[in-house]
Amino acid sequence: MTRTGHEPYKDPYAYGFDRDGKQLWALWNPDPTKEVDARYGGNGLMADTTGVYCATDDQGSLYLGLRADGGNTVTARYPLDASNPLDSSVFEGVFQSGPGFGFHGASMTSVIFRADAKTGTLQKGTYMSAWLTPANANSLLIDGAAGLGAYQFVIGDSAFGFKSKDPWYEAPKGGYKGDGFLAVFDRDFKMVQAGYFPGSDMQCLDARNGLVVIGGSAPEKATGSDKSIPNAPEITYAVPCYKPIQQAFGGGKKDGYFAVFQLSR
Repeated sequence: MTRTGHEPYKDPYAYGFDRDGKQLWALWNPDPTKEVDARYGGNGLMADTTGVYCATDDQGSLYLGLRADGGNTVTARYPLDASNPLDSSVFEGVFQSGPGFGFHGASMTSVIFRADAKTGTLQKGTYMSAWLTPANANSLLIDGAAGLGAYQFVIGDSAFGFKSKDPWYEAPKGGYKGDGFLAVFDRDFKMVQAGYFPGSDMQCLDARNGLVVIGGSAPEKATGSDKSIPNAPEITYAVPCYKPIQQAFGGGKKDGYFAVFQLSR
């Protein structure tokens, strides 16, 4: 995260190795002595970012997922030297080309890159943030990725203000517009479809044979409010289900919760 003098310094990294353990490439892992204010001889940046996961797809691509505390992130810089900007083509025409603005405190934004597994070259990527208003970003965590054919999928958890497109479900009027989500992108990280599943917490996914499966957990009922309305009252509503294999909630705080999608429909 950021080096403040009151906490350990850490930064994101990604390494690629061959089958014999020989290092092929490395990304990020910037020199911590340079991540200080320009007044002290640094580049004025903070690492402020953590690598979270990697995944592969059937096209030979590698997905790298990272999270940043706010908008000051080294993922917007050249991964071999944070003093230089990232190649503009990586974020050209994608869903969200920057880490977001208007964060209050250390709100989380996420970024996912598709990379060449042999060289580590970043080919394309997109940031994802929720948005309280068009100028005020909100936290969003990507927890996993997968690819299948012409599509790329990400799942995670979003604070209020998830940007959906042709969603499968939405919170009822006055409810909380966020929680576990699935987003579908094309190979250029343009959004194809995206939606959240009110009350859920999505943590894993996989895609093969024309199917996409996402999973996590959810309570029987969710409670929340529309954060874009001052002093909006909390309302309670049922977590959405479709053709459930379990006809009633099992009890306790949460049950397992999953959904299966067919790409051709």
